[in-house]
Amino acid sequence: MNSSDQTKQQHPDKDKESKGAIDLRVEEWLNKEPLPEQTRQVVLFSLNEEWYGVDMQNVRIVVSKPPITPMPFVPDYIAGIINLRGTVLSVIDLRVLFEFDQTDAGANSYIIVIESGGIATGLLVDHLVVAVEIPLSKFRPVSASFEPGQCKWIESQVHWDEKMIAMIQAKRFIDETRRFEEQ
Repeated sequence: MNSSDQTKQQHPDKDKESKGAIDLRVEEWLNKEPLPEQTRQVVLFSLNEEWYGVDMQNVRIVVSKPPITPMPFVPDYIAGIINLRGTVLSVIDLRVLFEFDQTDAGANSYIIVIESGGIATGLLVDHLVVAVEIPLSKFRPVSASFEPGQCKWIESQVHWDEKMIAMIQAKRFIDETRRFEEQ
C-alpha cells in the first residue's frame, strides 16, 4: 500500500469535504450573473451606400462639411485642407481613395476628424449614421471581399444589426497624412 492509499484510509472524510467544496464553488460559479460583454464604441458612417466604422477613441469631432481648399502637388484622394476653429487639417476623400464613383459631396456630407499620436486629419464621408457600442465578439478579420486597394485601410469587419461594417484603421490615415505634410 502506498502512502497516498494510507492517507485516504486514514482521512476518508477529507476527500468528501474537498469534493463538496469544489462542487459548491462550481455551483456558485454557474449561478453567477454573466459578466457584461466588453464593447467598443464606434462611429458609423456610409460611403457609396456601404457601411464603415471608426473607433470612437480616435474621433475628435464630427462636423458638417465646411469649404475645402484644394492643395497642389498632393495625391487625388487628399481633397484639400479645412480651417477648423483655427486649426488647419488635411481632408482625405474616402470616395477617391477607395476608387468609388466620383460625385460631389452633398449637403449631407460630413468630416470625421480623427486623431492619433497628437496628429489629426479629416475623413470626408457621405452620411454620418450614429455612434454605437458593438460587442468585441462581433469583430472579425478582414475578408477577401474588399478590393485590394481598400484592404490596407481596413482593420477588421463587423456583422452588426444585419449590416457588414468595415472598420477603418485611423492610425494608417494619420500616417498617410503625416507623410504629405512633412514634404
